[in-house]
Parts: sequence; C-alpha cells; structure tokens
Amino acid sequence: MPQSSQQGNARRGLNRRRLIEGFGAPALLAWALGPLCRARAFTQALAADIAADDNLLLVGGPATGRLAQWANLICPLLGPALGGGGSLHWTAVGAADGVTAANQFDARVSPDGNTALLLPGSAAIAQLIGDPRARFDAGTWVAGFAGLSSTVVMGRVPLTELPANAPLVVLADDPSGADLPVLLGLTLLGYRVKPVSLQSTLGDARAALVQGQIDIAALSDASVRNVAPWQKSGLVPLFSLGSIDAAGGPLPDPAFPALPPLESLLLAKGIDTTGPLPTAWRALSTAKQLTLGLVLPQLTPASRVAQWRQACADGIASLTIQAIAATESLRFVTQPAAAAVISALTAPAGAQLELHRWLANQLGWRPS
Repeated sequence: MPQSSQQGNARRGLNRRRLIEGFGAPALLAWALGPLCRARAFTQALAADIAADDNLLLVGGPATGRLAQWANLICPLLGPALGGGGSLHWTAVGAADGVTAANQFDARVSPDGNTALLLPGSAAIAQLIGDPRARFDAGTWVAGFAGLSSTVVMGRVPLTELPANAPLVVLADDPSGADLPVLLGLTLLGYRVKPVSLQSTLGDARAALVQGQIDIAALSDASVRNVAPWQKSGLVPLFSLGSIDAAGGPLPDPAFPALPPLESLLLAKGIDTTGPLPTAWRALSTAKQLTLGLVLPQLTPASRVAQWRQACADGIASLTIQAIAATESLRFVTQPAAAAVISALTAPAGAQLELHRWLANQLGWRPS
C-alpha cells in the first residue's frame, strides 16, 4: 500500500503552521513547557483545523500507520461526493489503538457532517475493558463503512478431543486486547485458558502448535491465508469468530463459511448467548474484526449522512480498494451491515461489569 500522499504531507504541514501562526508565542511556550501543555496546544490546533476545513477525516493512529495509508487511498475517492470543493483532507491523531482520536472526535467535533473519524476496533476494546483512557461512546456514532478481517482458531486436535481438566495453553501476546475474544470465547465453551506469549515459545506459532508447546493459536487479519499450510502440518481449524448480519445476528465468517462460528458452538451447548459475558464477548469479537471503520458524530444531519454513505459505498466499490483489500484479507461493508457492526461495538453496563470481573479473576488484569 502506498505511503502518505503529498496531500497528506501538506495537511500535516498546515497543522504545524496553524499552531505557530494561529497561537504564536503562547503555543511555542506551551510546547517548551512539557507534555501536558503540548497536548493542550495540539487540541487547540486540531480545533482550528476542524473549523477551517469543509471536509476533514480524523485518522486514528500515526501519520505513517496502517490507517493513514488507507486514508491516503480513500480520501480522493470520497471527496468528490461530499461537496466543499470536492476534496477530503485527513489528519492523523494519536497512537495506533485509536483511543486518542476517538476521544477527540467525541469531545471536539461538531455534528455538522463536515468531519468523520477513521478508527480501528482496538479503540472499542479499550473502552469495553474499562481502560481509563477511553472517554468516548462508540454507541452514538453513525456508520459510514466497516472494513472487517477474519479470525480462525487453530488447534492440534478437534474440540471434542481437547483436554477437559488441564488448562489450554493459548498463544496470546495481548491477552487484554486483540487476543481477548479468543481467550474469553474458549472460557465460554467451558475450557480453562493459560495465555502465553510467542516469545516464551519456539518463536514460531505453527511450530509451537505442532510440537505441543501450545494448544491453541489464532490466525487473524492477513495471516488467515495460512490456514491451508497449517492444515497440511496436521493442525485443525476449530472455529471462527463469525460475523453478524444487518440485524446484528450471528453468521458464519463469509471467508470460512464451512467453519462453525463460536456463537453457534455456544448455542449447541445450550449456553444462553444473551447473558452478560456472551454479550461482552460479542462486542469484543466485533471490535477485533473491525480493522477500520468510518463514522460520523451523533446528530449529523440526515442529508449529510446520506452524502457520506453514498460516497463510502461508491469509494469502497472501486477496483483499487477491492484489490488492496483482497491482499490484506479484508472485506468492506456499507449500509445496513456497517451500522450493525458499529452498533455491536458496545455492551450494556452489566455485561461490561461481568467482563471486568472475568479479567480480574481469570487474567489478573485491572484498569491502571
């Protein structure tokens, strides 16, 4: 995928000029005083950008990150359909988990339809687990599109042959983040889990699984293309995280239609999937699958929502976007499926409370 375009570089240069010219000595003094003042000066500059641009896309993550590369591709495709001179600029905000960008979006962006947010699902995971940095409400956002990835859980033996008493050793470098849906999903199926990092094994996930150092490993994002080679090594696909339909109901993963989604396995065991922990799992699972999503603020005028949604539908249908998505094992959805995805990123307070208890009791994790 190409790096940030000249348009993106010019936008970031404009941000810096506004910081200096718009706020002068006070901003420069703030820059010198320390991180807190720098954050305040940045927030002021970002607010100036939002006020001055007709169409702006806030991108969760660094200017050289994965989402910035996607923004560089989609902005020229969406801009002509949005008015305001036919252009859509983008500016990168915060770290790759998208939390800072989501906070800024909720706190600073006016719902006039001129500003959208491009963020990864990791921001929603942070909010679900109670990360104190996450101060936004994803449930209020209006969906434009969603770019979804797949996750396939692999084992050495079929589910029916997994040990019932000993804990399953699960490869999980990020137990309270990207790997949490797999860990919680296995717990819901009745297994005890013991997360281990790749560094503590052979350093190769497939070899560690084949040689019995671990019992479970998950293939996600572009790595799901390795399912066939892993099967040739004698490994078994156990389940996928599935997908959701336009009404929010469970579906098999479109990329692996013959593989049972975890929610189907829960139902087959007679487990109430509407309970607190399964509800929290569903939100976490959706967030893990969301590689990038474009959203608008709550109360955005209907006419502007319609403009953005049409622009999104036309933009992601382009051959360029589809070709790059195929190389990354991504699938894009628009309305009404995108709205179902964004809506599924949140969970009721009771479900979140149960998730926090599970994290504390099973993984020893508590918000810092």
